[in-house]
Amino acid sequence: MKKTLIIKNFLKKIQSIFIYKVPQPLIKRENIFKNQITAKKEFKLANFGSLNPEKIFYVIKRNPGAGLFSNFVFVMNHIKIAHLNGYIPFVDMQNWTNWYNEIEPVNNTNNSWEYYFKQVSNYKIDEIYNSKYVIITKNDFYEDFSDDLQDDPVFEELLKKYIKIQDHITQEVDYFFSKNLKSKKIFGIYLRGGETKRIPKHVLPPTIKQIDNSIKKILNENKHDFIFLSTKEQEYVNYFKKNYNDKVIFYDSFKENKNDCFKVYPRKNHRYLLGKEILIEMLILSKLDYLAYNTSNVSQMSLFFNHNQNQLRFFFDNGLNHENKYLAQIYWYLKLLIPGFLGGFKKNILRKISK
Repeated sequence: MKKTLIIKNFLKKIQSIFIYKVPQPLIKRENIFKNQITAKKEFKLANFGSLNPEKIFYVIKRNPGAGLFSNFVFVMNHIKIAHLNGYIPFVDMQNWTNWYNEIEPVNNTNNSWEYYFKQVSNYKIDEIYNSKYVIITKNDFYEDFSDDLQDDPVFEELLKKYIKIQDHITQEVDYFFSKNLKSKKIFGIYLRGGETKRIPKHVLPPTIKQIDNSIKKILNENKHDFIFLSTKEQEYVNYFKKNYNDKVIFYDSFKENKNDCFKVYPRKNHRYLLGKEILIEMLILSKLDYLAYNTSNVSQMSLFFNHNQNQLRFFFDNGLNHENKYLAQIYWYLKLLIPGFLGGFKKNILRKISK
């Protein structure tokens, strides 16, 4: 029995070293609502007081959450449920914190949803938690939820009705675009790398050699003035600076070197700024004439917001990482070493796609 326990503890330590660790919130708040949430998928009506007896509020929470746009997709799927059932949605990322919550308020709020987006209804949090009928969601991403919001036209309607980006963010996007990109042909490139090399069933990021083989041809075929590059991966930044120099435009966002950007805290309000920066870059990408990308929630949101109806799009198709969490840690690196004809990475992976 003792030997078995020792072996189990040893394996846990090995796993903690080599398996990718999901980031956690900086702050956790006491869960005073735990008895108001059903353990099943079905809804459970909670009663917090006597206010609004004719209304049903639908509180959307996710803890510990994930990346900004993963959280956004989760919220949109729950807004759909509320919308179809006549409930009043409210996003509570104050009582249930996620990766982006700072310890101190940001822009006078502790609700990290409201760092970036206006609240999806006009009710205040104190009023909701004094109301007669309240549903609080689970954290589960249900099997019938949409991963890609472009798959269901109802999400376009919900986007217009419920989603308003905070004014200071849209103003910063407009200023950056007007100053750097307006009246120019801009080729947008979005590349996610980093931790996706090790996360099971995630899209495998392109290698520098693949980017070099793919991007030169497509840039020569499509007339452009500048490249706008969005990535957290410093290796990608170095490549484009070296090969395209003053033709590359960046938004001043945090770049990873060796450490996951959520596992360092190099500046005030770092977690908040990570979300703000990627939201701004996503909105810029959605406006450009050309876009080449590998799949992530960032690029999918850029296509969903779709601020340029005539945008030409190109897709880095490198396949998925292994589904086994152990093999996923080395799968990208093995494919890097193996020739393409033996199952390694292919040379040219950029595909033109229709809108």
